[in-house]
Amino acid sequence: MIVKDLQRALKDIQSLLDASGSKKPAGEISNVIELLDGKTNQDLDHVLGQIKAEISPIEKSVRELKTAGTDEVAFQAAFQQLKASRLAKNDLAIVAREYTGRALASDSREKLLKSISTHFYVLAYERDSRAMAKAATPW
Repeated sequence: MIVKDLQRALKDIQSLLDASGSKKPAGEISNVIELLDGKTNQDLDHVLGQIKAEISPIEKSVRELKTAGTDEVAFQAAFQQLKASRLAKNDLAIVAREYTGRALASDSREKLLKSISTHFYVLAYERDSRAMAKAATPW
């Protein structure tokens, strides 16, 4: 399969989403179509391999942490992978800033990891607090 075939299918899906009023998903598909522009006659497997190679370890780490949400098992898997990674401290600071909303490049590696872990547990605590408050409110 070549990229042009995928683009054609994605454009059809984008048209359906636009017609149904689903603007955000249609926009995301449009971004994918644009990402593939200029590669229309290339082999799809080859292009997807290139794209996977371009995804940075920073983006991957942030995505995994955010995708975990408040699922502790998923978070721990992502967090342990991040701890074991060989990301430079400055890159780890970027991950921490993207995930927590705050982090300084001057923070130590240990402090950055602690801020990531603390942020997760704050999110989980807030989730549990809302659930308890909802259960305690009879109306």
